[in-house]
Amino acid sequence: MTKYVVARLLRSIVTIFAVISIVFLLLRLMPISGYFEPGTYERLPESARITRLHALGLSDMQGNMIHPLVQLGNYYKNLFTKLDLGVSLGISQNTPVLEIIAQKAPYSVVLGVISTLISLLLGWTCGLFAARYKNKAFDKFIIVYGAIVSALPSIILILILQIYITAWTGWPMIMKQGQLNSWYTPIIILVLTSFAGDALWLRRYTVDQINSDYVKLAYAKGLPSNKVFFGHILRNAFTPMAYSLPAAFILTISGSLLIENAFGIPGMGRFFLMAITRRDNNVVQGIVFVYVVLGIFSVFLGDMLAAFVDPRIRLTSSAATARPDETDLAGGADNG
Repeated sequence: MTKYVVARLLRSIVTIFAVISIVFLLLRLMPISGYFEPGTYERLPESARITRLHALGLSDMQGNMIHPLVQLGNYYKNLFTKLDLGVSLGISQNTPVLEIIAQKAPYSVVLGVISTLISLLLGWTCGLFAARYKNKAFDKFIIVYGAIVSALPSIILILILQIYITAWTGWPMIMKQGQLNSWYTPIIILVLTSFAGDALWLRRYTVDQINSDYVKLAYAKGLPSNKVFFGHILRNAFTPMAYSLPAAFILTISGSLLIENAFGIPGMGRFFLMAITRRDNNVVQGIVFVYVVLGIFSVFLGDMLAAFVDPRIRLTSSAATARPDETDLAGGADNG
């Protein structure tokens, strides 16, 4: 177990460095004008161009360009010695990127955690009922609803719901500081557009378990239906869901691009899009760094949680990548 955890941590760290380095170097392949807001490069005097390029770490004060690999080394040096991701040169002049992220992240976390909790509880409940009463009216409704939500473009669905919900309830269409009901509509929309996915995944895993041989054996032994369903089927059906559970909460800090922009929520998603459109490369690099670290850490925690939920998943070099459908989960019935 310890050997596996250490190996996974080392592999995660290498992956983080690889992704950050690739993104950093790809940004350095842009033409020089790409480091300036649209239409400003041609209007700026040469001295102003050099000042901005130097502030981005691309050149020295004489305007001589620095090799990208040297820039990458300087970036990591500042990151490890000063926890410095640079300063914003477009959105918030000369403000440290970490300071801006610290200001924006709480909005995304509040929105994401609340909506994720509701979505998971609602989705799992619907998924269990759909699986328990397969091919009944409720099961068919969940399948159709999930298909509709998946088929419609997200931006269209969000705008339709935003217009109708705010019209029916009178809640604000744009988020207002200090006004609690301005949070209601984006949370409801996030739940309505995501809970069906959770329901359908759990339904699928539960139905797979219901059709397993060990369940048929349990029924043949005369075990009560509720004991088989809640004691064996659900335990095995929830194991695959454990892989994505940490990511569902940890990645809320990344924000929702569409929701935050539609409602004017000053969170990470909206901030990231602004940084891209304003060509604030230090901010883009900083946010990508946060996203990569959180994403890889979430995958690592997902593996740990799955092993905790079901110890039969072996965390060894030969089974490190095994998923529940690749692992023998059929021993539960004999324990009844």
